[in-house]
Amino acid sequence: MDRIRKIMQREADVIEYACNNLPEEDVKKALDLVVEKIRNDRGIFIVGMGRTGLIGECFAVRLVQMGARCYVVGHSTERAIKPDDLLIALSVSGNTVFVNYAADVAKDEGADVLAVTMNADSKIAEKADVVVVLPEPEEIILRTFSEMLMLSFLDGFAAQLAEELGVDESDMWERHAKIQ
Repeated sequence: MDRIRKIMQREADVIEYACNNLPEEDVKKALDLVVEKIRNDRGIFIVGMGRTGLIGECFAVRLVQMGARCYVVGHSTERAIKPDDLLIALSVSGNTVFVNYAADVAKDEGADVLAVTMNADSKIAEKADVVVVLPEPEEIILRTFSEMLMLSFLDGFAAQLAEELGVDESDMWERHAKIQ
């Protein structure tokens, strides 16, 4: 039980550090970009690999519940990305090969790219139109702490988006999956 508590406390510490050091100007740019895409009924595509990809799928569910046309890259229901759509690229390292490939394709097709990463000096940070670099303490014991930080950030980001879009819980519940 001690190990469980220790890991949970350390994750909470990492999230608290990020809350206190959040790059507010970059987060505001990201919020404005996503709000614009949703209001203009543009497609929003989410890409991430591994556990980060699963976190991206959780975020995609929230966007759909807000009424966004959202697609997870690689899923069979994904449509072609078009000019003025948005790719949200999630990568802890910022150097994940497939995530960067997806960003290249999105840019080639005229879409915007929003990157969420922990690495300001990464390939994805260089090519994105808007970048949110999530702050981490220097000492990260387990890589899962970074993933939990990404999940926590995207949960908060989704809540802020809903508020800015005027979407409340009842609106989201109406779009919640009924067959599951």
